Amino acid sequence: MAKLCIVTSLADSCCYRHYSVWANGKVYHFNESGAHCQSEAEFMARRKLLRETEATQSDAEVEQYYQAHINSQYNAFFYNCEHFAYECATGRKQSPTVRGYVLATIVGVILAATIYYTKQYNY
Repeated sequence: MAKLCIVTSLADSCCYRHYSVWANGKVYHFNESGAHCQSEAEFMARRKLLRETEATQSDAEVEQYYQAHINSQYNAFFYNCEHFAYECATGRKQSPTVRGYVLATIVGVILAATIYYTKQYNY
């Protein structure tokens, strides 16, 4: 069965995370230059595994999804490596990281507006 995996670069000690799907001894992932398929050894040469979870899609479905999305365009907010990996592994396009950033931004704007109006009108 395929696995949804999160890796980090060995050169990056901060917060870089890259999402990928492992199936049939291959790693399927996505970045600014498109969808890629590599051997596990080649992909992990400069990376460290952070977390893996079982995918709901079969290895064949992962391969089929990859083939259908080879020419997809990267977009940091609407279609990034996380969107690709989650949809490839589960059949659902999502990015919990982007969703978290959007929610944090909304909360921040509401909080800032509340503070501004509270000070402005002396509530």
